[in-house]
Amino acid sequence: MRDTDAMAAPRGVPGLDLRARGLLAPALILAAACAAASTSAVAGLAWPAVAGPAVAAVGAVWALVRRARAAERALTTAAAEVGAARARVEQSADLQAHMLDAVESVSEGFVLFGQDGRLILCNERYRRAYPVLADILEPGITFDALLREAARRGARGTDDEGPLETWVERRLRRHLDSREPADVRLSDGRWYRISEHATGSGGVVKVLMDISELKRHEQDLAESTALLQTTLESITQGIAVFDDARRCVTWNTVFPRLTAADPDALQGRALSDILGAEPLVPLDAAAEACEITAGERRLEVLVTPMPTGGSVATVTDVTEHRRHEAVLTELATGISRRRGGDGTGDFFPDLADSLARALDVDGALIAALEADRLVPVAAVRNGRPVEVAPRPLAETAFRGLFRQATGAGGGEPLPEEMPARLADCAMARDLEAGGTLVRVIRGGSGRPMGLVAAVHGSPIEPRAGGRALLDIFAARAAAELDRQRALAALRDSEARYRHLVERAPYGILMTRGDRVRFANAAARAVLCDDSPLGQSLADLLGDEPPPPVEEGAGAGVEAMVERTLRGGGRAERHLLVGRYPLAQEGGDATLVVLADITDRRSAELALQQAQKLDAVGQLAGGIAHEFNNMLTAIGGFARMAQRQVAETARVESCLAEVVKASDRAAALTAQLLDFSRQRGAEQAVVIDVVDTVRELKSFLRPVLGETVDLSIVPRVDAARVEVDPARFTQAVVNLAINGRDAIAEAGGGDGRLDIAIDVVDASRDGGLRDRLPSLRGERFAVVEVTDTGTGLDAETATRIFEPFFTTKPQGKGTGLGLAMVYALATHAGGAVEVEGRPGQGARFRLYLPAVETPAETAVSGGAVSVVDLWGTALLAEDEAPVRDYLRLVLEEHGMEVVSCADGEEALDVWRSEGEGIDVLVSDMVMPGLGGLDLVRAMREDNPHLKVVLVSGYAAEAEHRLADLGEGVTFLAKPVDPDRLLTAVRAALDA
Repeated sequence: MRDTDAMAAPRGVPGLDLRARGLLAPALILAAACAAASTSAVAGLAWPAVAGPAVAAVGAVWALVRRARAAERALTTAAAEVGAARARVEQSADLQAHMLDAVESVSEGFVLFGQDGRLILCNERYRRAYPVLADILEPGITFDALLREAARRGARGTDDEGPLETWVERRLRRHLDSREPADVRLSDGRWYRISEHATGSGGVVKVLMDISELKRHEQDLAESTALLQTTLESITQGIAVFDDARRCVTWNTVFPRLTAADPDALQGRALSDILGAEPLVPLDAAAEACEITAGERRLEVLVTPMPTGGSVATVTDVTEHRRHEAVLTELATGISRRRGGDGTGDFFPDLADSLARALDVDGALIAALEADRLVPVAAVRNGRPVEVAPRPLAETAFRGLFRQATGAGGGEPLPEEMPARLADCAMARDLEAGGTLVRVIRGGSGRPMGLVAAVHGSPIEPRAGGRALLDIFAARAAAELDRQRALAALRDSEARYRHLVERAPYGILMTRGDRVRFANAAARAVLCDDSPLGQSLADLLGDEPPPPVEEGAGAGVEAMVERTLRGGGRAERHLLVGRYPLAQEGGDATLVVLADITDRRSAELALQQAQKLDAVGQLAGGIAHEFNNMLTAIGGFARMAQRQVAETARVESCLAEVVKASDRAAALTAQLLDFSRQRGAEQAVVIDVVDTVRELKSFLRPVLGETVDLSIVPRVDAARVEVDPARFTQAVVNLAINGRDAIAEAGGGDGRLDIAIDVVDASRDGGLRDRLPSLRGERFAVVEVTDTGTGLDAETATRIFEPFFTTKPQGKGTGLGLAMVYALATHAGGAVEVEGRPGQGARFRLYLPAVETPAETAVSGGAVSVVDLWGTALLAEDEAPVRDYLRLVLEEHGMEVVSCADGEEALDVWRSEGEGIDVLVSDMVMPGLGGLDLVRAMREDNPHLKVVLVSGYAAEAEHRLADLGEGVTFLAKPVDPDRLLTAVRAALDA
């Protein structure tokens, strides 16, 4: 170890250095001495000569080392104490931070002043409580300075009068008084509970608790308590509160007065002692009651337990009530006995006599007020009736009473000058009245109805309860007057309504159990029966009557049903019949209303006929327009085929278009017959909408014209529906022509028409059924026709499918085109809708129920099915072209045909050559002898004759064919070859 290592500072003791401690110089001297000793020894000096100084030097060094080690230990101990002190300081700082955060977090205001009176800590809640001083409530300010600044700013308070110095001194020492917390309203307007205490170190701590809500609740409680006390003192019943042992705790002033108890002796007394030990009668589990007698009073006592314990006793004075009950019982018994219990006796005379006897006076008067007159209804004196004449109210002594009756004092007795006025009153003189006690009779609405008066020969001194009895008699008289007036009003109402019912312009019947119990004059006239009572309603109407209208349903004309009366030797009548339940004893009663609408129906029919005649002109021009379109196509394609006879394919194509155009013309005719109700059943087959619309393109192209750009866009490969192909084709053509006309109206004729085909699923389109509730099924084929024409407004959209409605000029449209589309859609279970705006074009969608059945293959328009026929046909047709067409078709397929121009000629041929005729083919409508009469005449000779009838009036024909029996086949015109051949072959095979 080197010497310099011993001089180094001990590890862990900073700053420990021998040079710093002043030991470096002695250490160097000692080291030099040792070195010199060593040198002397080496130089040959004697050891003893140098040993003494060396030993002394070593001892000094050793002492110095010991002192250094002691210093090192002291420094180590000092360092440890410094570290511990530093940790305590840091811990104290953390605790102070937590304390400051806690003080700021509490809801109470907090302030702390030190021993020297300076502010140490103040939280924000305390500052908010003193907004005037908030800016100076900072650490360091003295309590004395704070008080003086508060006084300067006007925050001293009005209750702290006196010199400033005195006030400051008192406030500085207030915390030494150790008082209870004080409730103070501070300058922020809120109430605080202030606690102020001295600290152990001589400082001051002050805590503020916000008690504004508590003060508000205390105020509410005080007001409620005062209101309750006022209420208890103002009621006429006695109220007392008892504890669980039924000892009296508190009471109102009425309670001791009613129970005749000493108020000073009530506290702590038992309920049974106060009530005189009378038992209480249990009413239910929650209350007890009894009646007691206290002096001259009869009291009703009700004891009710309180939820918080104890009970409340309510005492009611029922003395007058019981007296009134006794009088009323006597009154009712006496009047009922004298009236015989049947209610038909003289009620008011009996009531007046009872009043006189009850009050022990000479007589009584009951008078009704009618307009401005007093009309006596009963007057008695000394038990006998007295005649008293009616008088104008103004001439009686009672006029002032009715003036009072209209105000608040109506029940008060008449003025004291009444006796003098009675002397001048004729009505009072009739009763020999020297004194009266009067009450106004009031109706249910409070209006005066008359008066009840007790009269006596001298002034009346009312006994106790006399006025109350008079009130009872007045109330009874009012009830009877009300009843009699109600009965009179009821009789008048019954007479009035009977008058109205008897003279009502419509029939009214009342039935019970379907039997007529009442019939007014109009009902008897409508039914042509003078005595319908007791008869069945069904027999009278000649049909099952409609069911009664359900309660809550409409009771107007819309709830009535129409019935037609026929037979019985009377002219046909049209009636609207309504049945409505009546609430009567026994039930099963109905009111039947009969409205004769025969004249109205006749007028409606006449109006409809006039409208049809008015539409003929419009219809004729429109039909001509439509048929011109068909004839244009037929004539145009026929001439194109005629020019190029050698080109077979072109000729076949042109003839196919001619056939299609003729089919569409037939469809138009059929639809016209639909509207006239003369068309028979349609020929519905399954078709593919995609293929059918595609085939229409070649026809639509010339119909639409070159200025309209046509596109057909199928969105699906196939869409099959079951409809009449001709009607469907015509519907699509009608939609296309409607779009063409709209484009033309838009100006210039240039535009675009798009026809799209799609299939939709109603279950996936939530709004479809909401828009079109008439749809039947789930999947629908949709033909969507969109044009760029004029569009349409909302009003037009609501009427566009009405028959004969059109926006086109006169002669340009029938108003049937879109109506036919609507008829096709609804008949098939589909629908049609339109959307558009003016100037923005329109879009029509035709929905038809989709089917899965494969489409039927149509026979080519130019081809005829191969059907083998035989035998001889008798043909009767008045139109030569039709006759020739039918003859050629039959002859081409092997039949011999005998042609006749009318029915008479055919009948002559039958009678001469009948045995060789196998089948009759005849038009139904011909001049002279028609087809039906021809069949009847021929079947007289051969009942089994096979017949094929042809007609353009399908509905009428099918209805009349039933009279001909079996073996008759009907074909609606126009007749294509296939249908004719099939019908004739079926007739031959039958």
